[in-house]
Amino acid sequence: MQEDTGRHASVCRVVMHGDKECGRPPYGQGDRCVCHSDDPSKDAAAFGDEVSAVLASSEPDLSRFVFPPGWTVSGATLPDSVCYEHAVFLGDVSFERARFGGAAVFDWASFKGEASFRGARFLGEASFEGTDFEQGASFLWVVFSAPSRFSHASFGDLASFQGTEFGGEAVFAGTRFADEANFNGAVFRGEVAFVGDWLIGAVFAEDAGADFTYARFGQPTATLFCQVSLRRAQFLGTDVREVDFTDVTWARRPGGGSAVWDEFADPETGTGREFGLVAQLYRRLKENYEEQRDYVRAGDFHFGEMEMRRLADPHPNRVFRLLAQNLSLIALYRFFSGYGESYRLAGVWILGTITAFAALFAWVPGFSLQTDQVPPRVPHPVQGFWQCWLYSAMCFLLRSDRPFRSARLRGDGASLVEGVLGAVLVALFVLAVNRRLKR
Repeated sequence: MQEDTGRHASVCRVVMHGDKECGRPPYGQGDRCVCHSDDPSKDAAAFGDEVSAVLASSEPDLSRFVFPPGWTVSGATLPDSVCYEHAVFLGDVSFERARFGGAAVFDWASFKGEASFRGARFLGEASFEGTDFEQGASFLWVVFSAPSRFSHASFGDLASFQGTEFGGEAVFAGTRFADEANFNGAVFRGEVAFVGDWLIGAVFAEDAGADFTYARFGQPTATLFCQVSLRRAQFLGTDVREVDFTDVTWARRPGGGSAVWDEFADPETGTGREFGLVAQLYRRLKENYEEQRDYVRAGDFHFGEMEMRRLADPHPNRVFRLLAQNLSLIALYRFFSGYGESYRLAGVWILGTITAFAALFAWVPGFSLQTDQVPPRVPHPVQGFWQCWLYSAMCFLLRSDRPFRSARLRGDGASLVEGVLGAVLVALFVLAVNRRLKR
Protein backbone atom coordinates (compact mmCIF):
# COMPACT_ATOMS: atom_id res chain seq x y z
CA MET A 1 0.00 0.00 0.00
CA GLN A 2 1.45 3.33 -1.09
CA GLU A 3 1.45 6.19 1.34
CA ASP A 4 -0.36 9.37 0.51
CA THR A 5 2.72 11.52 0.88
CA GLY A 6 5.18 11.65 -1.95
CA ARG A 7 4.37 8.23 -3.32
CA HIS A 8 1.83 9.20 -5.99
CA ALA A 9 2.10 11.89 -8.68
CA SER A 10 2.33 15.41 -7.33
CA VAL A 11 0.38 16.81 -10.27
CA CYS A 12 -2.03 15.47 -12.91
CA ARG A 13 -0.02 14.69 -16.01
CA VAL A 14 -2.90 14.11 -18.43
CA VAL A 15 -1.95 15.60 -21.80
CA MET A 16 -4.62 18.01 -22.94
CA HIS A 17 -5.18 19.87 -26.18
CA GLY A 18 -1.99 21.30 -27.65
CA ASP A 19 0.19 18.70 -25.85
CA LYS A 20 -0.02 20.61 -22.57
CA GLU A 21 -0.02 18.70 -19.30
CA CYS A 22 -2.87 19.40 -16.92
CA GLY A 23 -0.76 20.26 -13.86
CA ARG A 24 -3.64 20.24 -11.34
CA PRO A 25 -3.22 18.48 -8.00
CA PRO A 26 -4.38 14.85 -7.87
CA TYR A 27 -7.86 14.01 -6.62
CA GLY A 28 -8.15 11.57 -3.73
CA GLN A 29 -5.78 8.60 -3.88
CA GLY A 30 -5.40 8.65 -7.66
CA ASP A 31 -2.87 10.31 -9.90
CA ARG A 32 -5.43 12.38 -11.79
CA CYS A 33 -7.11 15.63 -10.84
CA VAL A 34 -10.81 16.01 -10.15
CA CYS A 35 -11.32 17.11 -13.76
CA HIS A 36 -9.76 14.01 -15.33
CA SER A 37 -10.67 11.46 -12.70
CA ASP A 38 -13.01 8.77 -14.07
CA ASP A 39 -14.61 8.22 -10.67
CA PRO A 40 -18.39 8.64 -11.31
CA SER A 41 -18.96 9.59 -7.65
CA LYS A 42 -16.29 12.28 -7.48
CA ASP A 43 -17.01 15.63 -5.82
CA ALA A 44 -19.47 17.26 -8.25
CA ALA A 45 -19.15 20.68 -6.58
CA ALA A 46 -15.36 20.71 -6.86
CA PHE A 47 -15.58 19.54 -10.45
CA GLY A 48 -18.15 22.23 -11.28
CA ASP A 49 -15.95 24.92 -9.80
CA GLU A 50 -13.04 23.80 -11.96
CA VAL A 51 -15.20 23.81 -15.10
CA SER A 52 -16.49 27.30 -14.30
CA ALA A 53 -12.95 28.56 -13.82
CA VAL A 54 -11.88 27.04 -17.17
CA LEU A 55 -14.84 28.56 -19.01
CA ALA A 56 -13.97 31.96 -17.57
CA SER A 57 -10.40 31.76 -18.87
CA SER A 58 -9.18 33.19 -22.15
CA GLU A 59 -8.77 29.75 -23.81
CA PRO A 60 -11.33 27.33 -22.36
CA ASP A 61 -9.82 23.84 -22.62
CA LEU A 62 -11.97 21.01 -21.31
CA SER A 63 -10.19 18.32 -23.30
CA ARG A 64 -10.11 14.87 -21.68
CA PHE A 65 -12.34 16.08 -18.85
CA VAL A 66 -14.50 13.28 -17.42
CA PHE A 67 -17.98 14.64 -16.73
CA PRO A 68 -20.04 12.87 -14.07
CA PRO A 69 -23.51 11.48 -14.85
CA GLY A 70 -26.31 14.01 -15.17
CA TRP A 71 -24.12 16.90 -16.32
CA THR A 72 -26.23 19.75 -17.65
CA VAL A 73 -25.43 23.00 -19.41
CA SER A 74 -29.02 23.77 -20.40
CA GLY A 75 -29.65 27.38 -21.36
CA ALA A 76 -26.06 28.45 -20.73
CA THR A 77 -24.07 30.87 -22.88
CA LEU A 78 -20.64 29.42 -23.52
CA PRO A 79 -17.46 31.32 -24.49
CA ASP A 80 -16.43 32.26 -27.99
CA SER A 81 -14.41 29.06 -28.25
CA VAL A 82 -14.48 25.93 -26.13
CA CYS A 83 -12.70 22.60 -26.55
CA TYR A 84 -14.19 19.29 -25.35
CA GLU A 85 -11.70 17.18 -27.31
CA HIS A 86 -11.50 13.58 -26.02
CA ALA A 87 -13.87 14.46 -23.18
CA VAL A 88 -15.88 11.66 -21.60
CA PHE A 89 -19.49 12.09 -20.44
CA LEU A 90 -20.24 9.18 -18.11
CA GLY A 91 -24.03 9.51 -18.16
CA ASP A 92 -26.81 11.53 -19.72
CA VAL A 93 -25.78 15.07 -20.59
CA SER A 94 -27.83 18.08 -21.61
CA PHE A 95 -26.70 21.05 -23.68
CA GLU A 96 -30.31 22.00 -24.45
CA ARG A 97 -30.78 25.62 -25.56
CA ALA A 98 -27.07 26.27 -24.93
CA ARG A 99 -25.48 29.04 -26.96
CA PHE A 100 -21.97 28.41 -28.26
CA GLY A 101 -20.52 31.81 -29.09
CA GLY A 102 -17.62 30.50 -31.19
CA ALA A 103 -15.97 27.29 -32.23
CA ALA A 104 -17.16 24.22 -30.31
CA VAL A 105 -14.81 21.25 -30.58
CA PHE A 106 -16.08 17.83 -29.44
CA ASP A 107 -13.61 15.81 -31.52
CA TRP A 108 -13.21 12.22 -30.30
CA ALA A 109 -15.38 12.86 -27.27
CA SER A 110 -17.36 9.96 -25.83
CA PHE A 111 -20.98 10.19 -24.66
CA LYS A 112 -21.81 7.11 -22.57
CA GLY A 113 -25.44 8.12 -21.99
CA GLU A 114 -27.98 10.12 -23.98
CA ALA A 115 -26.72 13.42 -25.33
CA SER A 116 -29.20 16.23 -25.87
CA PHE A 117 -28.35 19.43 -27.75
CA ARG A 118 -31.99 20.23 -28.39
CA GLY A 119 -32.54 23.86 -29.36
CA ALA A 120 -28.83 24.72 -29.06
CA ARG A 121 -27.20 27.38 -31.25
CA PHE A 122 -23.68 27.07 -32.63
CA LEU A 123 -22.56 30.50 -33.85
CA GLY A 124 -19.08 29.28 -34.75
CA GLU A 125 -17.77 26.07 -36.27
CA ALA A 126 -19.03 22.88 -34.62
CA SER A 127 -16.76 19.86 -34.82
CA PHE A 128 -17.81 16.37 -33.74
CA GLU A 129 -15.19 14.42 -35.68
CA GLY A 130 -14.73 10.91 -34.32
CA THR A 131 -17.24 11.53 -31.52
CA ASP A 132 -18.85 8.41 -30.09
CA PHE A 133 -22.53 8.69 -29.13
CA GLU A 134 -23.13 5.31 -27.52
CA GLN A 135 -26.82 5.98 -26.89
CA GLY A 136 -29.31 8.43 -28.34
CA ALA A 137 -28.21 11.85 -29.59
CA SER A 138 -30.70 14.67 -30.06
CA PHE A 139 -29.85 17.67 -32.22
CA LEU A 140 -33.52 18.57 -32.56
CA TRP A 141 -34.09 22.14 -33.82
CA VAL A 142 -30.40 22.99 -33.48
CA VAL A 143 -28.98 25.89 -35.50
CA PHE A 144 -25.48 25.50 -36.93
CA SER A 145 -24.61 28.95 -38.24
CA ALA A 146 -21.13 27.91 -39.44
CA PRO A 147 -19.69 24.66 -40.83
CA SER A 148 -20.48 21.52 -38.86
CA ARG A 149 -18.46 18.32 -39.13
CA PHE A 150 -19.43 14.85 -37.98
CA SER A 151 -16.79 12.90 -39.90
CA HIS A 152 -16.18 9.42 -38.45
CA ALA A 153 -18.65 10.05 -35.65
CA SER A 154 -20.57 7.02 -34.42
CA PHE A 155 -24.23 6.97 -33.33
CA GLY A 156 -25.20 3.79 -31.49
CA ASP A 157 -28.87 4.70 -31.06
CA LEU A 158 -31.40 7.08 -32.60
CA ALA A 159 -29.79 10.25 -33.93
CA SER A 160 -32.31 13.04 -34.39
CA PHE A 161 -31.54 16.12 -36.48
CA GLN A 162 -35.21 16.88 -37.07
CA GLY A 163 -35.79 20.51 -37.98
CA THR A 164 -32.08 21.27 -37.64
CA GLU A 165 -30.65 24.13 -39.69
CA PHE A 166 -27.18 23.67 -41.16
CA GLY A 167 -26.12 27.18 -42.14
CA GLY A 168 -22.70 26.21 -43.46
CA GLU A 169 -21.00 23.12 -44.77
CA ALA A 170 -22.28 19.86 -43.24
CA VAL A 171 -19.91 16.89 -43.46
CA PHE A 172 -20.85 13.31 -42.55
CA ALA A 173 -17.87 11.49 -44.09
CA GLY A 174 -17.20 8.07 -42.63
CA THR A 175 -20.02 8.61 -40.12
CA ARG A 176 -21.86 5.55 -38.85
CA PHE A 177 -25.53 5.56 -37.88
CA ALA A 178 -26.26 2.17 -36.31
CA ASP A 179 -29.90 3.09 -35.69
CA GLU A 180 -32.28 5.47 -37.41
CA ALA A 181 -30.99 8.87 -38.50
CA ASN A 182 -33.78 11.44 -38.52
CA PHE A 183 -33.26 14.51 -40.73
CA ASN A 184 -36.98 15.16 -41.18
CA GLY A 185 -37.50 18.82 -42.07
CA ALA A 186 -33.80 19.64 -41.79
CA VAL A 187 -32.49 22.62 -43.77
CA PHE A 188 -29.06 22.39 -45.42
CA ARG A 189 -28.01 25.83 -46.67
CA GLY A 190 -24.43 24.99 -47.64
CA GLU A 191 -22.53 22.06 -49.07
CA VAL A 192 -23.53 18.62 -47.79
CA ALA A 193 -21.60 15.34 -47.88
CA PHE A 194 -22.74 11.91 -46.72
CA VAL A 195 -19.83 9.68 -47.70
CA GLY A 196 -19.14 6.10 -46.67
CA ASP A 197 -15.80 4.30 -46.73
CA TRP A 198 -14.45 0.76 -46.71
CA LEU A 199 -13.79 0.81 -42.96
CA ILE A 200 -17.00 2.33 -41.57
CA GLY A 201 -19.38 1.04 -44.21
CA ALA A 202 -22.36 2.66 -45.91
CA VAL A 203 -23.14 5.37 -43.27
CA PHE A 204 -26.79 4.39 -42.67
CA ALA A 205 -27.66 1.00 -41.22
CA GLU A 206 -29.70 -0.99 -43.72
CA ASP A 207 -32.16 -2.25 -41.09
CA ALA A 208 -32.80 1.22 -39.63
CA GLY A 209 -32.43 3.76 -42.41
CA ALA A 210 -32.58 7.52 -42.66
CA ASP A 211 -35.46 9.97 -42.82
CA PHE A 212 -34.95 12.98 -45.11
CA THR A 213 -38.65 13.69 -45.62
CA TYR A 214 -39.33 17.36 -46.36
CA ALA A 215 -35.64 18.21 -45.99
CA ARG A 216 -34.35 21.22 -47.92
CA PHE A 217 -31.04 21.38 -49.77
CA GLY A 218 -30.09 24.98 -50.47
CA GLN A 219 -27.22 23.95 -52.77
CA PRO A 220 -28.44 20.69 -54.34
CA THR A 221 -25.59 20.57 -56.87
CA ALA A 222 -23.15 20.62 -53.92
CA THR A 223 -25.04 17.86 -52.04
CA LEU A 224 -23.36 14.46 -52.23
CA PHE A 225 -24.45 10.96 -51.21
CA CYS A 226 -21.54 8.65 -52.04
CA GLN A 227 -21.10 4.97 -51.12
CA VAL A 228 -24.19 5.19 -48.95
CA SER A 229 -26.94 2.66 -48.34
CA LEU A 230 -30.33 4.22 -49.07
CA ARG A 231 -32.27 0.96 -48.86
CA ARG A 232 -34.46 2.41 -46.11
CA ALA A 233 -33.96 6.09 -46.76
CA GLN A 234 -37.02 8.30 -47.20
CA PHE A 235 -37.04 11.50 -49.26
CA LEU A 236 -40.76 12.23 -49.50
CA GLY A 237 -41.39 15.91 -50.24
CA THR A 238 -37.67 16.60 -50.78
CA ASP A 239 -36.40 18.02 -54.07
CA VAL A 240 -33.62 15.65 -55.13
CA ARG A 241 -33.44 16.53 -58.82
CA GLU A 242 -29.91 17.96 -58.65
CA VAL A 243 -28.51 16.00 -55.72
CA ASP A 244 -25.43 13.91 -56.53
CA PHE A 245 -26.11 10.22 -55.85
CA THR A 246 -22.88 8.32 -56.56
CA ASP A 247 -22.51 4.60 -55.93
CA VAL A 248 -25.54 4.45 -53.63
CA THR A 249 -27.75 1.44 -52.93
CA TRP A 250 -31.51 1.91 -53.23
CA ALA A 251 -34.32 -0.35 -52.10
CA ARG A 252 -35.28 -3.13 -54.51
CA ARG A 253 -38.70 -3.72 -55.98
CA PRO A 254 -40.00 -7.31 -55.75
CA GLY A 255 -38.89 -8.88 -59.00
CA GLY A 256 -36.02 -6.44 -59.54
CA GLY A 257 -35.48 -2.76 -60.18
CA SER A 258 -34.51 0.12 -57.90
CA ALA A 259 -37.18 1.72 -55.73
CA VAL A 260 -37.53 4.16 -52.84
CA TRP A 261 -38.41 3.01 -49.35
CA ASP A 262 -41.15 5.67 -49.17
CA GLU A 263 -43.28 3.44 -51.40
CA PHE A 264 -43.24 0.49 -49.04
CA ALA A 265 -43.34 1.65 -45.44
CA ASP A 266 -44.83 4.34 -43.30
CA PRO A 267 -43.33 4.59 -39.79
CA GLU A 268 -46.78 5.16 -38.28
CA THR A 269 -49.11 2.82 -40.16
CA GLY A 270 -46.75 0.40 -41.85
CA THR A 271 -48.56 0.98 -45.15
CA GLY A 272 -47.70 2.82 -48.34
CA ARG A 273 -47.22 6.57 -48.33
CA GLU A 274 -49.37 9.05 -50.23
CA PHE A 275 -49.09 7.66 -53.74
CA GLY A 276 -49.15 11.08 -55.41
CA LEU A 277 -46.25 12.36 -53.31
CA VAL A 278 -44.23 9.20 -53.89
CA ALA A 279 -44.89 9.54 -57.64
CA GLN A 280 -43.47 13.07 -57.43
CA LEU A 281 -40.35 11.73 -55.68
CA TYR A 282 -39.90 9.08 -58.37
CA ARG A 283 -40.29 11.71 -61.10
CA ARG A 284 -37.59 13.87 -59.51
CA LEU A 285 -35.21 10.93 -59.19
CA LYS A 286 -35.91 9.95 -62.80
CA GLU A 287 -34.95 13.45 -63.94
CA ASN A 288 -31.82 13.26 -61.78
CA TYR A 289 -30.60 10.00 -63.29
CA GLU A 290 -31.52 10.99 -66.82
CA GLU A 291 -29.32 14.05 -66.36
CA GLN A 292 -26.53 11.71 -65.23
CA ARG A 293 -27.24 9.49 -68.27
CA ASP A 294 -27.84 6.54 -65.97
CA TYR A 295 -30.79 5.39 -68.03
CA VAL A 296 -31.19 1.99 -66.40
CA ARG A 297 -31.78 3.57 -63.00
CA ALA A 298 -33.90 6.30 -64.60
CA GLY A 299 -36.07 3.57 -66.13
CA ASP A 300 -36.52 1.96 -62.72
CA PHE A 301 -37.75 5.24 -61.27
CA HIS A 302 -40.00 5.83 -64.29
CA PHE A 303 -41.59 2.47 -63.51
CA GLY A 304 -42.03 3.55 -59.88
CA GLU A 305 -43.64 6.84 -60.90
CA MET A 306 -46.14 5.12 -63.17
CA GLU A 307 -46.87 2.48 -60.55
CA MET A 308 -47.71 5.17 -58.00
CA ARG A 309 -49.93 6.93 -60.54
CA ARG A 310 -51.74 3.65 -61.14
CA LEU A 311 -52.39 3.16 -57.42
CA ALA A 312 -53.33 6.78 -56.75
CA ASP A 313 -57.00 6.50 -57.78
CA PRO A 314 -58.94 8.47 -55.14
CA HIS A 315 -62.35 6.84 -55.72
CA PRO A 316 -63.98 6.19 -52.32
CA ASN A 317 -65.58 2.93 -53.44
CA ARG A 318 -63.16 0.06 -52.98
CA VAL A 319 -64.52 -1.98 -55.89
CA PHE A 320 -64.31 0.90 -58.37
CA ARG A 321 -60.86 1.76 -57.05
CA LEU A 322 -59.63 -1.81 -57.62
CA LEU A 323 -61.13 -1.83 -61.11
CA ALA A 324 -59.36 1.44 -61.94
CA GLN A 325 -56.07 0.17 -60.55
CA ASN A 326 -56.17 -3.09 -62.51
CA LEU A 327 -58.21 -2.51 -65.67
CA SER A 328 -57.42 1.10 -66.59
CA LEU A 329 -55.26 2.10 -69.54
CA ILE A 330 -52.30 2.74 -67.26
CA ALA A 331 -52.77 -0.73 -65.71
CA LEU A 332 -52.75 -2.31 -69.17
CA TYR A 333 -49.69 -0.23 -70.00
CA ARG A 334 -47.93 -1.88 -67.07
CA PHE A 335 -49.28 -5.34 -67.90
CA PHE A 336 -48.17 -5.36 -71.54
CA SER A 337 -44.86 -3.49 -71.49
CA GLY A 338 -43.81 -2.56 -67.95
CA TYR A 339 -44.75 1.10 -68.57
CA GLY A 340 -42.76 1.17 -71.78
CA GLU A 341 -39.58 -0.03 -70.07
CA SER A 342 -39.57 -3.65 -71.27
CA TYR A 343 -39.57 -4.34 -75.00
CA ARG A 344 -38.99 -8.00 -74.08
CA LEU A 345 -42.29 -8.13 -72.21
CA ALA A 346 -44.07 -6.52 -75.16
CA GLY A 347 -42.35 -8.99 -77.50
CA VAL A 348 -43.49 -11.93 -75.40
CA TRP A 349 -47.06 -10.65 -75.57
CA ILE A 350 -46.79 -10.30 -79.36
CA LEU A 351 -45.60 -13.88 -79.83
CA GLY A 352 -48.05 -15.19 -77.26
CA THR A 353 -51.02 -13.45 -78.87
CA ILE A 354 -50.16 -14.72 -82.36
CA THR A 355 -49.68 -18.26 -81.05
CA ALA A 356 -52.89 -18.20 -78.98
CA PHE A 357 -55.02 -17.12 -81.96
CA ALA A 358 -53.25 -19.67 -84.17
CA ALA A 359 -54.29 -22.40 -81.73
CA LEU A 360 -57.83 -21.00 -81.78
CA PHE A 361 -58.00 -21.18 -85.58
CA ALA A 362 -56.41 -24.63 -85.73
CA TRP A 363 -58.12 -26.54 -82.95
CA VAL A 364 -61.34 -24.85 -81.83
CA PRO A 365 -64.47 -25.80 -83.86
CA GLY A 366 -66.22 -22.81 -85.34
CA PHE A 367 -63.02 -20.81 -85.85
CA SER A 368 -61.53 -23.00 -88.57
CA LEU A 369 -60.09 -21.62 -91.78
CA GLN A 370 -60.68 -22.47 -95.41
CA THR A 371 -58.89 -21.92 -98.70
CA ASP A 372 -60.42 -20.51 -101.84
CA GLN A 373 -60.60 -24.02 -103.32
CA VAL A 374 -63.02 -25.23 -100.63
CA PRO A 375 -66.65 -24.06 -100.85
CA PRO A 376 -67.66 -21.79 -97.97
CA ARG A 377 -70.38 -24.17 -96.88
CA VAL A 378 -67.86 -26.88 -96.17
CA PRO A 379 -65.54 -25.82 -93.32
CA HIS A 380 -62.10 -27.20 -93.77
CA PRO A 381 -59.41 -26.69 -91.09
CA VAL A 382 -56.12 -25.84 -92.70
CA GLN A 383 -53.73 -28.70 -92.29
CA GLY A 384 -50.66 -27.84 -90.18
CA PHE A 385 -50.45 -25.56 -87.21
CA TRP A 386 -47.75 -23.45 -88.86
CA GLN A 387 -50.20 -22.40 -91.55
CA CYS A 388 -52.63 -21.23 -88.87
CA TRP A 389 -49.77 -19.40 -87.18
CA LEU A 390 -48.95 -17.63 -90.47
CA TYR A 391 -52.58 -16.63 -90.88
CA SER A 392 -52.69 -15.39 -87.27
CA ALA A 393 -49.53 -13.31 -87.79
CA MET A 394 -51.04 -11.67 -90.87
CA CYS A 395 -54.25 -10.86 -88.96
CA PHE A 396 -52.10 -9.45 -86.14
CA LEU A 397 -50.31 -7.16 -88.59
CA LEU A 398 -53.59 -6.21 -90.34
CA ARG A 399 -52.40 -7.69 -93.61
CA SER A 400 -55.14 -7.98 -96.23
CA ASP A 401 -53.33 -10.45 -98.52
CA ARG A 402 -54.04 -13.50 -96.37
CA PRO A 403 -53.88 -16.89 -98.14
CA PHE A 404 -56.75 -18.22 -96.05
CA ARG A 405 -60.03 -16.96 -94.68
CA SER A 406 -62.41 -17.87 -91.91
CA ALA A 407 -65.07 -20.40 -92.56
CA ARG A 408 -67.56 -18.66 -90.25
CA LEU A 409 -68.40 -15.18 -89.04
CA ARG A 410 -67.01 -15.82 -85.55
CA GLY A 411 -63.62 -16.47 -87.14
CA ASP A 412 -63.77 -13.07 -88.84
CA GLY A 413 -64.57 -11.53 -85.45
CA ALA A 414 -61.58 -13.22 -83.89
CA SER A 415 -59.37 -11.92 -86.71
CA LEU A 416 -60.63 -8.39 -86.11
CA VAL A 417 -59.98 -8.61 -82.36
CA GLU A 418 -56.48 -9.89 -83.02
CA GLY A 419 -55.82 -7.03 -85.40
CA VAL A 420 -56.81 -4.46 -82.75
CA LEU A 421 -54.61 -6.15 -80.15
CA GLY A 422 -51.80 -6.28 -82.68
CA ALA A 423 -51.93 -2.52 -83.31
CA VAL A 424 -51.72 -1.84 -79.57
CA LEU A 425 -48.95 -4.35 -78.82
CA VAL A 426 -46.82 -3.31 -81.78
CA ALA A 427 -47.11 0.33 -80.71
CA LEU A 428 -46.01 -0.59 -77.17
CA PHE A 429 -43.12 -2.66 -78.51
CA VAL A 430 -41.94 0.18 -80.77
CA LEU A 431 -42.25 2.66 -77.89
CA ALA A 432 -40.15 0.45 -75.58
CA VAL A 433 -37.49 -0.09 -78.25
CA ASN A 434 -37.43 3.64 -78.97
CA ARG A 435 -36.94 4.45 -75.28
CA ARG A 436 -34.05 2.01 -75.08
CA LEU A 437 -32.33 3.22 -78.27
CA LYS A 438 -32.93 6.86 -77.40
CA ARG A 439 -31.09 6.30 -74.16
